[in-house]
Amino acid sequence: MDWDVDEAGLDEEFDEEFATLPKDEKLEIIREHVTSRMLAEIEPRVERVVAEIDDHFDGVEKNGWKGMVVTPSRESAAMYGKRLIGRRGEDAVEVLYTSTNDDPELLQQFHTDPGERDQIVRDFKKENEPKLLVVHNMLLTGFDAPILKTMYLDRELRDHALMQAIARTNRPADGKENGEIVDFQGVFENIDDALDYDTETKQYAAQDSERLFEKLRNQLDAVLDIFEGISREDSQEIVDECLDRVSTHPEKGQFKKGFRRLQDLYESASPDRRLVEEGIDEDYGWLGRIHTAFQRTNNRSDRPEDEMRAKTREIIEEHVDIGEVKQNYPVYELGEEYLDELDHLDSDATKASTIAHAIQESTQPRMGQNPRYERLSERVTDIVEEWEAGDRADPEAVEALRAVEEEVLAVEDEANERGMSDAEFAIFTDLTEERGIDISDDTAEELARAIVSEFDDRVDTSYDGWETTDKTVKEIELVLLDVLVKEYDRGELVTDEFIDAVHTYLIQNYVADER
Repeated sequence: MDWDVDEAGLDEEFDEEFATLPKDEKLEIIREHVTSRMLAEIEPRVERVVAEIDDHFDGVEKNGWKGMVVTPSRESAAMYGKRLIGRRGEDAVEVLYTSTNDDPELLQQFHTDPGERDQIVRDFKKENEPKLLVVHNMLLTGFDAPILKTMYLDRELRDHALMQAIARTNRPADGKENGEIVDFQGVFENIDDALDYDTETKQYAAQDSERLFEKLRNQLDAVLDIFEGISREDSQEIVDECLDRVSTHPEKGQFKKGFRRLQDLYESASPDRRLVEEGIDEDYGWLGRIHTAFQRTNNRSDRPEDEMRAKTREIIEEHVDIGEVKQNYPVYELGEEYLDELDHLDSDATKASTIAHAIQESTQPRMGQNPRYERLSERVTDIVEEWEAGDRADPEAVEALRAVEEEVLAVEDEANERGMSDAEFAIFTDLTEERGIDISDDTAEELARAIVSEFDDRVDTSYDGWETTDKTVKEIELVLLDVLVKEYDRGELVTDEFIDAVHTYLIQNYVADER
């Protein structure tokens, strides 16, 4: 027999019957007489909960995370699944529960066999789709998916089962500050009853959103305190002043770590009307402008907005003209043609930090290409350490770093002036500056050219991986023996240290040329 139940009417009658009772007592009556399964299968409630899940999950999905809806029955799972698919699409949602041959049509539409369920779970962990699982009596234990951020809980869970559910969302992942459970059953309103564990364990297992928001407030204050005494205006002068403040340690480290932590908390707390009401969005947007400029000058990020997570990017774009920040703080490159880009900065501290990062980015990947790059990189480190310790003033640091910059550029210029390849010039530099031997420039140049010429004749560099073969290693050693001992009678140069150095110069420069 089919039942035609006026659920809205029942709601009205309930409200009329118990109108004089306070809300807490009404809820107690419902808890005593209405099961979680009954609630989860009432059509109007299902519609409202699905709408809330759909709206909330937009924010979860923006940051690349996934979600799970936990239901108390197969019927409720099918009802939720059907509606969520209607809102988000067939590929985005999968429904998982066990099935039988005599199931009604509502349940049959989501029948899967064990193999299909296993494949859905694998796809959930590794593929773009599905993004949302609706489950009954599945995946609460032994399910490890760091991509899972949010669980929509519409089932009463207690003790070990609840701890397992919490653990499912808390699997660590890069950029994931915490998991979250959206509770539709009031489980966390009575956490002391639901979790029969000691107080410390319960606090560690789950924190109310209020506590998360308080952490956000505290972290925002901590990052803002770094810029105490600086006006909160939106101008390049203020940004310059802030960049000065975080140009050296410990403030630089505090800002990098503090903003990263703040972003994690903001992503977890948003959306929340209090972000606007309490001015958090405005303060966070202001810090976002500083961080964008910081990323440009310190981390040399060409597109810092790509490194922001979705909600952060939205709020920063609302408060910050990122294009203007990128124009005011270009990614500085070494060379005279870029001087104008740097000289427009009023701050010597920002200039020093910018030049230091540019030199290190230029020299560190080229360490093995010429011995000068390593020495110059070490000089930059020494200058920065003295500057950060207060032993060099900002203008002195800029001047010293400028001098190193000129020497970096001179490496390639000198090679070109001598008409030498990078590999030849690296060996020449090693012979004249690293070995501590009495050798003329002309002799060193002749030896360098001969070694590279013999290498070109004898070592096949035309195939992938040539640089890692034992054959190449042995051939380079033979080349050095033949050139230095047989041809030039300079056997004193054939040392393990020099052989290793030449091997590195040849490999690094030839591989760099292939890129």
